[in-house]
Amino acid sequence: MKRILLLIVVIALTIGCFPACGLAGTAESPIILGGTGDDAFYGMLPLANGNLILSLSSRGGRDDMPEYDGNVYKVWLLCLAPDGSILWETNFGKEDEGGYTILQYLSLNDDDTFSGLAWYSINQTSQYRQRLTFSLADGSIVSSEDPIADTIAADHILRIYYPVNGSFIIEEICDCEVSCNPRTLCMTDAQGETLWLLDANQIVISHIVNWIPTDKG
Repeated sequence: MKRILLLIVVIALTIGCFPACGLAGTAESPIILGGTGDDAFYGMLPLANGNLILSLSSRGGRDDMPEYDGNVYKVWLLCLAPDGSILWETNFGKEDEGGYTILQYLSLNDDDTFSGLAWYSINQTSQYRQRLTFSLADGSIVSSEDPIADTIAADHILRIYYPVNGSFIIEEICDCEVSCNPRTLCMTDAQGETLWLLDANQIVISHIVNWIPTDKG
């Protein structure tokens, strides 16, 4: 959404699923987040105390600051109180020309931290993914796993990785800047072996938003 992001739509849709978030009044009092540039929503983590952690990708431009140079998008990570006020916020990401960093699949840990999967691309070409762990108190990064490089990033295929119990569902998008076709979905096991491969166009799936884990994975 160009120029500003209205997260009220996302938050309002989650009220029914997470009543403990305490955001029932947002339909009457919209919470508006965003900068002067493009912002996109990638994940959320509701907490037992009613707070809500949100992960966005942003070109900056908030609080009268300039946008990031070189078409760079960084992660904008923030925590909202039940009344919508921002308790803390932080930004991180690569600054290479055309670099795009996002953080998805937030999950709560047992030690006052939470984790998520970050992935980084340059000009629509994925470079690597990395699991990061953050402090619940201020969103600072407390630990990080070794990056997993996309070893065939040079073929200009955009790959989006969805972790599933140690395995991955991988969405591949070719020629993304022109037609975003062809598109495939595949699932790999923990060793990287392909379990199945589908043509996303033939099964009429335009994009993965989420998935439901089953007892057998």
